[in-house]
Amino acid sequence: MKDLLEILVSASEYAQLPIRPGEEELKRKLINHQRFSVENPKCMDPHEKANVLLQAHFSRHTVVGNLAVDQREVLLSANRLLQAMVDVISSNGWLNLALLAMEVSQMVTQGMWELDSILLQLPHFTRELAKRCEENPGKSTGTVFDLMEMENDERHELLQISESQLQDIIHFCNHFPNIDMVYEVLDSDDVRPGENVTLQVTLERDFEGREGREGRSEVGLVDAPRYPKAKKRGGGLWLVTAKASSCWR
Repeated sequence: MKDLLEILVSASEYAQLPIRPGEEELKRKLINHQRFSVENPKCMDPHEKANVLLQAHFSRHTVVGNLAVDQREVLLSANRLLQAMVDVISSNGWLNLALLAMEVSQMVTQGMWELDSILLQLPHFTRELAKRCEENPGKSTGTVFDLMEMENDERHELLQISESQLQDIIHFCNHFPNIDMVYEVLDSDDVRPGENVTLQVTLERDFEGREGREGRSEVGLVDAPRYPKAKKRGGGLWLVTAKASSCWR
């Protein structure tokens, strides 16, 4: 993860990130509270600044003023760069690294580390509330689907939040991606080692959308309040198939 982030922030897109007088001390404080330390910090290095702002976003450390403006640009560029990184990595057949880059893309969208509780994606959830759910005695409530399957009174008792906040969480859960995958190897009776095969993959997703143009269901926007730009649901999804040492997007 540390190496992947360093590659990401080394992109030329961050070379013009402004370095303003008086930011050195703020940057040092941010560095000292991040997951990955910066060896021999260079306060005038824009790529290092991008690294610090990215990690602050994942750790949900608030930055204000000009740093918040810079962080917005860092995140918007990171999303585009990660799409390209996944393409390059997968075309080289590096499966584990491709999965990690996809994970970082989600981290950028939701403002959390890959090791954090998945429940932090939900509105109004703090680390303390996520921990309470994960430690809920007698019943597993560590995933979004666990919460979706709970009765309303059970959920209200566990979360101990206001009715309006609970409705926000229910709305999120109702729109959370629930995807079933079925695959089939075509002409499977005539598959031989070393030959190409055709894999037919069918994805089905349940969601509550609204009627849009031409009677089509529209799934709306992603619930990602920490990302600086609205994102449509259904974007940024990858289907990964792997065999031996190869992977494809």
